[in-house]
Amino acid sequence: LSAFKAHDGKLIIYHGGADGAFSVNETIDWYKDVASGDHKVADYARLFVVPGMNHCSGGPSTDVFDMFPEIINWVENGIAPDKVIATASNPGYFGVASRSRPLCPYPKQTRYIGSGDINDASNFTCEGSDKSWNNPASDNSNSAPGGGNSNNQPNSQNPNANPGSQSNGPNGGNKN
Repeated sequence: LSAFKAHDGKLIIYHGGADGAFSVNETIDWYKDVASGDHKVADYARLFVVPGMNHCSGGPSTDVFDMFPEIINWVENGIAPDKVIATASNPGYFGVASRSRPLCPYPKQTRYIGSGDINDASNFTCEGSDKSWNNPASDNSNSAPGGGNSNNQPNSQNPNANPGSQSNGPNGGNKN
């Protein structure tokens, strides 16, 4: 990507956390490899893991989003996306009429602020350190893509219930 970066290129990558065709872990590993050689990778490339999304769309997820305006804003105005609002194409899976969530640039994860409608993206933030993911000690390789464990069951009352979605604690929802 060095030539791409040298030409001031901007790249947004997204990958479904439940993609059955290509492992999101491979994409995360690739991004980490790029970052290990260039700690300013987020200045020109951002990875968004979409919790629960299958290959390109579908799944128990907020899988409807538009990255095109985000890349235009980044290229033309120099404003990198710190979050992208997504909606559920099948909110009935969650037993609700609608659901939205912010998608966060890796390694940040979506966190419920603790109050407000759990189906409204405005009640969530993107949290996490941009520095922690280069530290092998903070590697959550046992957690599911997107941070949570893959044993979460859907529940419209639990904001962190998307399978493989938001973390349930500092260790990605894992008990180890």
